Amino acid sequence: MTTVFLRSPQGVVKEIEATAAALTPYIATGWHQVPAPASAPALPPSPAAAPGTVLMESPKGETKEVPATPAALTPVMVAGWHEVPAPAKPPQTGGK
Repeated sequence: MTTVFLRSPQGVVKEIEATAAALTPYIATGWHQVPAPASAPALPPSPAAAPGTVLMESPKGETKEVPATPAALTPVMVAGWHEVPAPAKPPQTGGK
């Protein structure tokens, strides 16, 4: 699971899952992304998409990976894009 740190208008810092669904309520109420505190543990990247990205789909059915930051997600969400699950990766085979 990829996460980002957000700061509220009152100065509270909170770690949030880096998905459009999780970030939207915070962005809509004035929260903004901040660097991770020095005490924050390093988290493994999300297996669903490249590290630090989410897969988004446009109203026309186009898909693209978008950086999992409020600054990058907000414009595409306003344009009607929504998060979709990443396609399953094909199984690895031990062929010769």
